[in-house]
Amino acid sequence: MKVDGKVVVVTGGGRGIGRALAERFAAEGAARVVVADLDLEPAERVAAAIGGVGRRCDVGDQDQLLALIEETEREVGPIGLFCSNAAVFGGGGATANLETTSPATWDASWRVNVMAHVWAARALLPRMVERGGGYFLQTLSAAGLITGPSALSYTVTKHAGVGFAEWLAINHRHQGIGVSCLCPTAVATDALTGANAGTASDAAADEAIRRNIGLIQTPEEVAEITVEGLARESFLILPNPRVGSSFRRKGEDYDGWLDRTASRVTGMREA
Repeated sequence: MKVDGKVVVVTGGGRGIGRALAERFAAEGAARVVVADLDLEPAERVAAAIGGVGRRCDVGDQDQLLALIEETEREVGPIGLFCSNAAVFGGGGATANLETTSPATWDASWRVNVMAHVWAARALLPRMVERGGGYFLQTLSAAGLITGPSALSYTVTKHAGVGFAEWLAINHRHQGIGVSCLCPTAVATDALTGANAGTASDAAADEAIRRNIGLIQTPEEVAEITVEGLARESFLILPNPRVGSSFRRKGEDYDGWLDRTASRVTGMREA
């Protein structure tokens, strides 16, 4: 899948991975990149730098997401690649658990991390099929493949996101619909560096996790790997190759993997 000449939409495009993806898609020759974000100012700033279109959109609100798609199709052109990149990280940092994850956090996580993908696909599939094909890039997470120290609601909804992407690929590939899941680990964005840190204990736990992750990549590195994965039309795009190895071990020896992961996560939390 090449983005050259295609209209691309990137949600959560004002910062971090979304920003880097929008910039890279423009550099790869996209006809136009629509940069959508919950905050309009960074979306417009990124769009202005790449000759794109900046839009405010809360993808957790179905009406706003559908309006973004309708407006883009009407005013910019037929969407060739829709990148669902916006995410809710779970609140409370890595220490968020059954007791501390609020109903509001669960609701926002399901809407943004899962249902936004579903709503976008439902709106675009008929159009893409009629046009002969289209592509969905869904920014998920390594946490959607291998459970680790991430916040509870983030882990659960990212697993659900991978499941939906698999279903979409299996059921609509014969209609020319492509799907890729971008599953990074640690990326040097605000979410990792602590710009949204909560309590001191949360910050300490997050720092311990960063020490144990090892590889921390830049958004630009992730964007480059993503473009390469799209060119191969790989379903799983794994910026950190260790994720693939761990995913294979999980499938080969599920109980052993659970034992090892439980011990590792406990050690990280106690560090």
